[in-house]
Amino acid sequence: EPYHLFASSSSGHLSSWNLETKQAIANIKAHLNTISAMAHHPQLPQLLTGSTDSSIKLWQTPTLEPLRSFGGFPGYLCHLQWLTNQSEGRFVSVAARGEVYFWDSSNSEPDEKGYKMEAATKDLKFAYVLASGRDKHKVLCSTNEFVTYVWNLEEKKAETHLNARLKTVIGDRIYTTSSGHQLNVYDSGNFSNVTKEVIHQEGLEEAFHGGIGFMITQEGAGSKMVTVASEKLTLWENQDKKWKPGKTWFEELHRESVSDFTYDPGTDKLCSVESNSSAIKVWNLAEGRIITTLRGHNEKVTDLIIENNMLYSSSEDRSIIVWKLNAAEPLHKRLKGHRGAINAITLAGEYLFSGCSDRHIRKWSTTTYTCLQDLELTYGSGISYMKSIGVDYFVTACEEDQVLRVWDTHKMQLRKMY
Repeated sequence: EPYHLFASSSSGHLSSWNLETKQAIANIKAHLNTISAMAHHPQLPQLLTGSTDSSIKLWQTPTLEPLRSFGGFPGYLCHLQWLTNQSEGRFVSVAARGEVYFWDSSNSEPDEKGYKMEAATKDLKFAYVLASGRDKHKVLCSTNEFVTYVWNLEEKKAETHLNARLKTVIGDRIYTTSSGHQLNVYDSGNFSNVTKEVIHQEGLEEAFHGGIGFMITQEGAGSKMVTVASEKLTLWENQDKKWKPGKTWFEELHRESVSDFTYDPGTDKLCSVESNSSAIKVWNLAEGRIITTLRGHNEKVTDLIIENNMLYSSSEDRSIIVWKLNAAEPLHKRLKGHRGAINAITLAGEYLFSGCSDRHIRKWSTTTYTCLQDLELTYGSGISYMKSIGVDYFVTACEEDQVLRVWDTHKMQLRKMY
């Protein structure tokens, strides 16, 4: 059987892909609102999806044919989880406000007995259910704060808490990250910290020394983990409950989270920028290395576009820089004129459009780099998003406005609002 990828979106769309052929199999409107949780059955070709519209649905994979809809639970769903590795259909749902329900996939309504984690926390972002029996469960749950509560559903109380944010559970190990983005590992039986034992015995100590994060890419047997240390990125595979190092990429990595990136398939170059950074890194993906770091902005870079070895970057320093990536001196032109932070840029044919916090949209020529048109808006508090649709239209969104506007690229006239 080929590997399949399932992707969900904030628009409620769900798609499936064949990773061997890299072809899309299905793309459907699955929910009315954001799909906030998914869980594929470990044995059966079935996928659960949950949404902020208070619905859970079951799909046949990979064709995404609907099998059943579930109702009867409140609020924003943050976690779905099958409770068996066999062909049974028991699963659990956890809502952001702490409601926990158990289900049988053959029944559209949850078990009569639901649970409410009253004192655990609000606005849950991460959860995992530890099953010690059919009706005896403990829930690991955490928000964006670096605290994970261990909630006993039967006794309706938090037994203990871990000073770290939940990432995932593999076997009898609970993997978490601390406030310094360091790996912390706990035993799921007694919740003792076994971090030093794990990283020492499994060779992870060097990988996590000075590291800035990690990601579990797959749970269970054959699971994979990516570690991001200060000098390298390493792929690990779990074999016989031991992590084995595999391929390593890049000699230099970001020290903070990446806020934006853009990729040019024609040149196989990727440009990325860290949060709150004014420097742009240019990568050669084929060789797995950084080609150069571009420095020209004085404040945070807000948006990036690359096309045919030309990179356009906008910044809170009120300027746009045009870079020639294959030139000895890459800084080519600096475009000025906006009176505030430039939040977004987009290319449409021979034109570059920029949106600013000063409520202005500017149209630039990509050949002469002159401003061809300056449009002042009378609503919102500034442009926060721009995206071209072909060469004839582009879309904008304003801060605190909640409206998408479609513009004509040639006359800069408003055509439609959503």
